[in-house]
Amino acid sequence: MNKGIELLYVAKNGRELNANECLEINKALAVIKVDDIPEEQLGNVKDYLITALNMNSVEQSLIKPLDNLLGFMQ
Repeated sequence: MNKGIELLYVAKNGRELNANECLEINKALAVIKVDDIPEEQLGNVKDYLITALNMNSVEQSLIKPLDNLLGFMQ
């Protein structure tokens, strides 16, 4: 499993993420398919994407792929 995705899954249990970890997560999520996300992590990923996109903390080049992923999840 991708390290960025693992970081996000661990964060579900209350671990805080720093900016570099968020960048790694964003890059990983930009290329993942919804079917590749474990069912028990769908809510976690969705919550993360909503927060990241609403806070404008996503690199410009990753906004569209992350927004698309969120759209597929809703």
